[in-house]
Amino acid sequence: MSRCETARLGRRVSPNAFTRRGPLVLVICTANRGRSPLLEAILKRALAGIDTGRCLVESAGLCTHELERTGWLADDATLEVAARHGLDLTSHRARPLNLALVRRANLVITMESWQSEVLRLVVPEHPRKFVTMRQLSGGTSDIDTPDFAGCPVETVEQFYADAQVCISAAFESGPLADLLLSARDQ
Repeated sequence: MSRCETARLGRRVSPNAFTRRGPLVLVICTANRGRSPLLEAILKRALAGIDTGRCLVESAGLCTHELERTGWLADDATLEVAARHGLDLTSHRARPLNLALVRRANLVITMESWQSEVLRLVVPEHPRKFVTMRQLSGGTSDIDTPDFAGCPVETVEQFYADAQVCISAAFESGPLADLLLSARDQ
């Protein structure tokens, strides 16, 4: 396993089932400059109407440190697409994933199956909390969301549309719907 795959997941801490405000949904991509910050913003907006602030949503990059991207802005195409849809990512800064964040999260949404597999190896006691974005909507065959770094805005627009479909379906059934229901019962 390469250093990027193990992702410098940091020190061990005891897991918390819920943060003080509610469950944590963590969105992961490779560098935290495109897919994960955009999905984080989409999910936050979708939750705003139904969750009344109990669920926290954050994002991080599995290889941000290795790619030397810590603190970088979201990429230009991501910023443009976000703005077109009324989302502001101008204050986003890429941050690396660490083990404490992974353990604290109740649900970890990755973009690619290899990312989920790496995290399952690192945190084997909770294998079901790692799903790809497309698995949220019940996808079983084409579960990976390709990286769009360096791609034209149209590719990022397609990701945005796919993310909207996945999030809408995820509110109906699956791990996100289950997490939101359990949080309401708390």
